[in-house]
Amino acid sequence: MDKRIPIKRWQVMKKVIDGRTTLRAACPELGLSYRQALRMKKTVIANGVRGCIHGNTGRRPSNALSDQFRTLVVDLSRTSAATLNDSRLAEMLRQEHGIRISRESVRKIRRGHDIAALKTRRSVLQPPGSVQHREGQCMFWDGMLHQWFPSAGYACCLIAAIDDASGRCLAARFFPFEESAVYLWALQHVVKTHGIPQQVIQDSSPLLKPGDRDLSLEEQLRGAADPTQVGKAVQALGIQPVFVTTRRQKRYFERVFEQLHISLIEGLGAHGIDDLNAGNRFLDDYFIEHFNRHNALSAGAAGSAWRAPGHGLDIERACSFCYGTAQVISGAVRVGNVTIPLKKQLTGARGLLEVRQLLDGSWRVYKDAAVVGRHASTPLLEPLRTKSAAKRSTTRAASYIWEYPSG
Repeated sequence: MDKRIPIKRWQVMKKVIDGRTTLRAACPELGLSYRQALRMKKTVIANGVRGCIHGNTGRRPSNALSDQFRTLVVDLSRTSAATLNDSRLAEMLRQEHGIRISRESVRKIRRGHDIAALKTRRSVLQPPGSVQHREGQCMFWDGMLHQWFPSAGYACCLIAAIDDASGRCLAARFFPFEESAVYLWALQHVVKTHGIPQQVIQDSSPLLKPGDRDLSLEEQLRGAADPTQVGKAVQALGIQPVFVTTRRQKRYFERVFEQLHISLIEGLGAHGIDDLNAGNRFLDDYFIEHFNRHNALSAGAAGSAWRAPGHGLDIERACSFCYGTAQVISGAVRVGNVTIPLKKQLTGARGLLEVRQLLDGSWRVYKDAAVVGRHASTPLLEPLRTKSAAKRSTTRAASYIWEYPSG
């Protein structure tokens, strides 16, 4: 209440008591109803000018937050809880300190001490394409480079996959770099754990979508570039790839991973996780299950759209690096500096063999569905798309092959 109001009311009430105006005429100036003004007149006659002051003036409300508690909120907001938003801090105070407080109270204390909000709210956008209602119809995935462990002083990649219908985290893991093997691991994990999704929504990263490059003769005749290593795996599993292109789609794509990003930063800070290996244990043992319990929703339509891998589908083969058909020399195939021996009866099988490096680093040579050659694990390196040697008396159009880096 304005401090001038009691003085003004005393001046008006004095006129009423002296008979210079009526009480009913003074009600608009007092800002009171007639019954309230009547009670105030009796109090003023009994107590003088104190009758114009409300009885609770100067008293502390019984439900007011103590100065000690306000100091605790401010101190936590500037130290261990600096990465928590208002809702998460209110939840932490309730769980760890036994203090029940609303998010709005935390917000008022923080803004009153110039502690800005962690995230600006955005309007809800529609997904790129039709809204999905069943789990497994549409999966989002992204590799997010961020300094997840501030004390470590380096950035690393988090690969995460989220179901569109339920918002459930399907897979998450930290890797030192963003490379094709990161996405292949996520795809293999999702297929083995949940099944094969109908669609995958992804950004236009060069690891996922072929960029502007020189096309081979076969690609020119076909009118489309060969898929990337990740694209080959998506194609082998019969998943429809969808790339975000418009600004609106990109904003929705970022919004899908926003809550996961915030919750993970808060969880890593609250549990004191400061390195990649400990972060992966934290994801597997606690975070994914905790995130899904608090954030996942039940899908809108009954049933599931996950497809079980078909009979004879080798998931490890599909989610691996493909080097195509290699040259057979003296009963073995050679990829980079790796020589893979073949079975004796297949030494002359030129042009029919497919060479792949699995995610554990081991090598396999396939003839149709049969494994006809193996090699021990070597470093899992990103395949290089290189121009093959041109043959004489042939077209000038270049051809390209996948090569294993020789180091």
